[in-house]
Amino acid sequence: MRLGKQDEAIAELKAASGAPGDFPLADAALGLAYAVAGRMDDAKQIGARFRDVIAKRYIPPTYFGMLYAGMGDRDRAMMWLTKACAERADGLTWLAVEPMMDDIRSDDRFQELLEKLGLNKITKLPTESQTS
Repeated sequence: MRLGKQDEAIAELKAASGAPGDFPLADAALGLAYAVAGRMDDAKQIGARFRDVIAKRYIPPTYFGMLYAGMGDRDRAMMWLTKACAERADGLTWLAVEPMMDDIRSDDRFQELLEKLGLNKITKLPTESQTS
């Protein structure tokens, strides 16, 4: 998605996400793809769709955090990620390496959250040359 292939990513993610709320992680990734492509209105619609779905079913707050991080809304992203931490929600163990978090990685609040989770020592995954 961040390789300049946003249109391809959007098409794939739209096909994978299905009906609203069927696959919340795919929905969050679709929202991020829209944001990266500059389609902020479409990204915001994903957020609105999430809010409609949570009235009927649980969506981990981590997914909201990912969506808002991709949209560049650091305050909302951190609000949802803090809630995710309190709930021990799905997806927290990947925050240190999750590409969807790249836009807020430099935020002090994000770094504090990683420290609280014990993930602050992880900065990136080893490259293939480091593992061989």
